[in-house]
Parts: sequence; structure tokens; C-alpha cells
Amino acid sequence: MTDEKILQKLKRSEGEGFALLVKKYAPYVRTVVRSRLGQLGDSGLTEEAVNSVFFEILKALRSRSCDVRSLKALISVIAVRQSSAMFSEQAKSLGTVPLDEQFFEPMYEAAYDRAELVQSLKSLGEPDCEIFIRKYFLGQRSAEIGEALGMKTNTVDQRISRGLKRLRDMMEG
Repeated sequence: MTDEKILQKLKRSEGEGFALLVKKYAPYVRTVVRSRLGQLGDSGLTEEAVNSVFFEILKALRSRSCDVRSLKALISVIAVRQSSAMFSEQAKSLGTVPLDEQFFEPMYEAAYDRAELVQSLKSLGEPDCEIFIRKYFLGQRSAEIGEALGMKTNTVDQRISRGLKRLRDMMEG
């Protein structure tokens, strides 16, 4: 099911549309959350974060009246924000707050706010768009991305290199 059809369904019947959204994106959200929270080793926290992400997605869709340019970009940003916030809360309770969590959070907001960047990422097409999301939003290594997408690591690296050049040209031109 396409994102457009999910958004249309959300407009007509929020419950049915939301069920389709969860069915399509639950594995993706779980991957994002695990990449941020996995080192804590708490599966209960992971499930709590996944639920929280979908709650925030629904709130965001309601506030935008389903007027979303890229559903996957919205989901990615919310998943990273929520899992980062939960990671920071857990780290604080343990007495440590990783510097990178404090430093990079504004970057995710800025990236989402730049519609031009989101459109440029989408224009790369699949699987390049997903590679960039995994690499630069989720912080996954090329080997992890390759394994998840069934590609060799060097193929992922080549796609990143070519994609960066295309993005640079799009953003400058």
C-alpha cells in the first residue's frame, strides 16, 4: 500500500488508516528505535518507544490534516526524536548523558524543516533514499545498511558517494 493511499484512508477513517500505517511502518520504526536504544538492552523500553513514536506520528498527522510531503521522512524524524529523548532520559537516570545526543538533536529538526532537502532525498529514488535515511538519520554503518537491504557494503558506499554528488548538485542548482 502506498503512502498516498494510507494518507487518504487516514482522512476517511482514522482508525483504519492508522492500522495500515502501523502495519506498513512498524518494522521500520522498530529498526530506528533499536538503533538508538538497543545498547540499553531493555526490550520493554524499545516497545514503549515504538508505541510512543506511533502516538506522536498520529498527533503530527492530525495537526497537519494529513498534508505531508513525505510520510517516511516524517516517521523517521519522529522515531529518531522519540528514541533519542528516551535514550537521554535513561542515560540521565544512570548519571550519564552522551554528548552526541545533546549535540545532534537540532540537526534532525533542521533537516525535517528543510522541505527542499526532503524533496531532494525523495528524488534520489529507492533504495538510495532509504540508504541516506539509514546512514545520516539513523547512524547505521554501511555494512548494516547493506545487510538490511541485501547489498554489498561497497555497493552501499558507491550509492552514498553518487547520491551525495546528486544531492549537492540539486541543492546548489
